[in-house]
Amino acid sequence: MIHRIGLIANLDKPDVVEVLGEAHRMAQAEGIEVVVEPAIAAALGGDLRAVEPEQIADAVDVMLSFGGDGTFLRGARLVGESSTPLLGINMGSLGFLAEVRVEELADAIGALRRGEYLLEKRRRVGAEIHRDGEVVFAVDALNDVALNMGPSARAMDLEISVDGICIGRYLADGMIVASPTGSTAYNLSAGGPIVEASMDALVVNPICPHTLGVRPLILGPGRVVELRLHECEHGRITGDGQVSAELASGDRIVFPREQSPCYFLRLPRRNLFQIIQEKLRWGGLPRNHLEQGGKRASDRDQSASDREN
Repeated sequence: MIHRIGLIANLDKPDVVEVLGEAHRMAQAEGIEVVVEPAIAAALGGDLRAVEPEQIADAVDVMLSFGGDGTFLRGARLVGESSTPLLGINMGSLGFLAEVRVEELADAIGALRRGEYLLEKRRRVGAEIHRDGEVVFAVDALNDVALNMGPSARAMDLEISVDGICIGRYLADGMIVASPTGSTAYNLSAGGPIVEASMDALVVNPICPHTLGVRPLILGPGRVVELRLHECEHGRITGDGQVSAELASGDRIVFPREQSPCYFLRLPRRNLFQIIQEKLRWGGLPRNHLEQGGKRASDRDQSASDREN
């Protein structure tokens, strides 16, 4: 049961301050204490408990993000290695991660109080840049870590190893290493596969490789992936599109075997396939058409049964 919630938000979104105020009032009505980041406290006014964003996860039972998927990804960084789960309220355009609609907010807060929710463990992607025998940069990402050439139009000369065994070297515009959660983001746009979010796996997806035979890989748990840059000028590595660093020729980018998971708090209303149908138009037909088609199929089955009887 949830007793204390933390609120983070993208305050640049239209109407977000009003929605945050409603969330605060709804939580109070349910007997739930609210903790916010200082910027939200200043925007709402009143007597709100405010703590620094990096400290919210340790002060609450669940963190709610108000914004789009970018705000949710920021929340994933803030919870860090803690087990505090995340729930996203969508105020953006797509809202694949932030799947709760604003009009569902009252139901969501009531469900938190009643304990009517699911807790899902999601794998993260961690990456380290090894340069001259030292780790010069490290990042943990929920969706993906991407390597690209930044402003340069030149290709990367990449060598990939899995568990210390070289499995290929090729030219490409970059590389995406995605978690199952992130398989529906940049990876999918780059032609990669959708991986069920509950799996413990990594997708390694070259960006526009210069050889037709190079295709994405799905690697199981316990694998250590290493990318070596043989030639790279002005390249960058980016985690979740938010945290980045420069790359140099000779860098080794290591994706360690184990990462602390991120926990999602989800309401038992939609599954992965319903979400990708609704948000990404997956399956080729609009969702209402699929539902009508299913109904017609049921009608045909019933008619066949009536004829047999």
